[in-house]
Amino acid sequence: SRTIARLRGKLEEANNEINALRNQAGALSTERQKAQQQAEMFRHNIKGMGDLQRNLTEELAEASRDQQQQQQQQQQLWQQKQQQQQH
Repeated sequence: SRTIARLRGKLEEANNEINALRNQAGALSTERQKAQQQAEMFRHNIKGMGDLQRNLTEELAEASRDQQQQQQQQQQLWQQKQQQQQH
């Protein structure tokens, strides 16, 4: 009967270990789900930042073209004034 008691003790230890491992596996699964959700959120944010970057680049190009046109117009006006003053 000592052998049976010892075996029962070992069985109980093994069961406790199994339960601990199951709890760990559950916690890891939850962590993995959280990590996947976070990764998805990051991917979404990165895409949003890419869209924003593209829009800002387009706006910058447009603003640069507008500025160049304004400078050309100002230069033409200045040249016209210079010509008028000479005549």
